[in-house]
Amino acid sequence: MRQFDRRIFIDLYNEYDLNFIWKLYNLKKRYNIYFEDISYDINESIVSNKQNDKYLTEVMFNFIKTEPSLSEQIYDEVKCHGISKTYTPIDSNWFQYNIILPKEFQNDFIAYTLENLISDINDFSPLKSYFFIPYFDNYHHIRIRLKFKEIIDLTQINNIFSKYAKRNTLIEYEIAFYKPDLHKYKNKMVLYFAEELFYIDSILTISICKMNSKNKRNIVLTLIFKILSTYSSSLSDQFRVASKYYNKKEYSSIFRYNEKQYIEIFKNSYTLYDTDELISNSDLKKWNTYLSRLLNCQGFINLAENDKHSIIRNIIHLLCLRTFGTNSDEENICINIVCRVINREIRKTKS
Repeated sequence: MRQFDRRIFIDLYNEYDLNFIWKLYNLKKRYNIYFEDISYDINESIVSNKQNDKYLTEVMFNFIKTEPSLSEQIYDEVKCHGISKTYTPIDSNWFQYNIILPKEFQNDFIAYTLENLISDINDFSPLKSYFFIPYFDNYHHIRIRLKFKEIIDLTQINNIFSKYAKRNTLIEYEIAFYKPDLHKYKNKMVLYFAEELFYIDSILTISICKMNSKNKRNIVLTLIFKILSTYSSSLSDQFRVASKYYNKKEYSSIFRYNEKQYIEIFKNSYTLYDTDELISNSDLKKWNTYLSRLLNCQGFINLAENDKHSIIRNIIHLLCLRTFGTNSDEENICINIVCRVINREIRKTKS
């Protein structure tokens, strides 16, 4: 159940859930209850437990015109039932939590709190993988996607998020659906390797977010150059990928002010690991390994060129989004610096 909302998912095959709904219906302070259909393909609500028994779990009831104190009472009583309740499609095994943060707190949360939150979750039930994405909205919200090594009781995971909410570190949280975006990544192989990359990318981002703005930009430029050079050794190919959002008129003064430094970053990006110990070289090596696995897997190689370019731009976009947040022009600045450096190198080879 969403903490300050009125919606609750129930399991039609769970006696506790059905009794709980009946109890709410019979309260003296009546709730106006109506059934709310799930919003996606019904087949993806069919899940299985360890015995491979398949059943429909997710349906939604909405409680309206309730007092805030009553909705908190509902929230405190709602239980999740281990293997009998998942919130993910059967082929995914990912869980997602949406969290809403205090205003302008997104970067601080990523830099100084998210690592502790993930550590607390991992101490309770070891994680196989995780990644996060900040979103453009008025709620400063972040989606955290978790993949556990074994089936877990979500009640305890909810309690961990509740602990952070009680500290006012976050305003609100909810368990949500994560439907992997096959349309964006074209096939399951590419999606699998992309999620691997997003995992180590998220670890790197937490370190980068602790840096000052100048070092942040320089590290992100290094990673963007490395993404492009891993995709192709051809500078023209790299420019074609990056130049979709290139603006010849804007950001030129920023480039000229530190032109020599940006060119040096470009040259050093081929070795990648000369970062003045700002971030872990072992994390950089893992990131480079996962990046290579993605861009050299057969599923990616077989894609049309436009699809490849779209996926690479999305990887760059998510890197910038995690690092700079949703209210920053730094992504545009970085892309334009990258294009100017590559364009300069192309002109040098032709002269």
